[in-house]
Amino acid sequence: MTLAARLLPTFAPRLPQFLAVMCAAYLAMLPTNNLVWPRSLVFALMSVAALLEIAMRPRAARERFGAGGGVLLAILVWWLWETASLHWTVEPRFSVREWETELLYGAFVFIAFFVAIRDDHDFRAMTVTLLVSFALLGVLLVATTAITGQFDPEKWHHDVGVWSTHLVEIAPLLLFVLAGFDGTSASRRRVLLFAALLVLLLFNARLTDNRIVWLAFGATFGVAAIAAALHWRTTYMTLPWRFLAPIAALFLLLGFAFADVAQQKAELYYPDSASISGSIENDPRIALWKAALDKIREAPWLGYGFGRGILREVLPAELHDRALTHPHNTFVGQWLEAGVIGLALFVAMLAALVARYVQCIRARDSSVAMAGIVGLSLIAGYVVKNMTDDFFYRSNAKLFWALNAMLLAYAIIRERSLQRGVPPAAD
Repeated sequence: MTLAARLLPTFAPRLPQFLAVMCAAYLAMLPTNNLVWPRSLVFALMSVAALLEIAMRPRAARERFGAGGGVLLAILVWWLWETASLHWTVEPRFSVREWETELLYGAFVFIAFFVAIRDDHDFRAMTVTLLVSFALLGVLLVATTAITGQFDPEKWHHDVGVWSTHLVEIAPLLLFVLAGFDGTSASRRRVLLFAALLVLLLFNARLTDNRIVWLAFGATFGVAAIAAALHWRTTYMTLPWRFLAPIAALFLLLGFAFADVAQQKAELYYPDSASISGSIENDPRIALWKAALDKIREAPWLGYGFGRGILREVLPAELHDRALTHPHNTFVGQWLEAGVIGLALFVAMLAALVARYVQCIRARDSSVAMAGIVGLSLIAGYVVKNMTDDFFYRSNAKLFWALNAMLLAYAIIRERSLQRGVPPAAD
């Protein structure tokens, strides 16, 4: 008997716990670019563990993926079309390399987290891990900026764009801190912790000097407020003012912050027309989008091939700006890469996610509803953030897949447990 055959029966019962630990560790390291090798090792172990879990428990895997229904089908069809674009790409080597990094690794991330969530404990542990990771990195950035007098997100936080997008993805998870995982556990202690994390989130966002992040926050919390009002129709407006007042104050703060950052950027980059409207009119992305649309007209149906920078040599040369290597809009980028068919499938995938989360919000179980509220808020904020750039890419995209896999799996196990009349437990 081989060593592997001897170890497998011993290791098999512990495989789900091992997979959950690897997923949590991956979430903790994903936001930083300073742990590349440990994160790569954890990613490999996580992926292998997920495949082994599926192979060893095929019935549970079939039930889980079958319960995903139309959402998983929409994701799969989009994924297959993007993969098919490798056959007509204008730069095969680049597209294959990007396909491996984005689509293949992204698929492993989604599958691993979708399989790893087995009960309430797994979901809560991973969520808390991600929030703790954010808090540590957020405090680190504030502290290093205060000590050195310089804002340098490239050492620990990838860069300004990646970190600001990460903040937008983290924002919906603060709702679990405020109201609990069932949406009904709000308390003064939770409000104080939520306020502390929110201040840290907003302070980090202000350090990035990013404008669209404030609109993305507004979309995130605005959609969350509307979704919560729809689920808790009879009780939402009767909540104490200590819960509703911070939400109202938040929207005012976001509006002032957006105006402040926009005005500051206008004065810095466009001194001849130092106004918010002037900064928008002179933004180089306007010319970039026109150039991208011109390129789209030349290949409207199939696009140029997979990869955010598929025209990274062409666009900068035409616009005389080396920074404009991609369309800086996820939807324009999808159209440019995969044609109108790819864009339609991408929109259909987002619509399927939205429809599933709306279904969750309508559920009687408050925990399922909270998963729907957080998921819908995640989609809203992420889409708005990607209207002026394309961060459906690298660590931001992987976190997007991980969070959606977690929320979908959590909703499934809650619904299945309610149907059986037993508390959520491991499969």
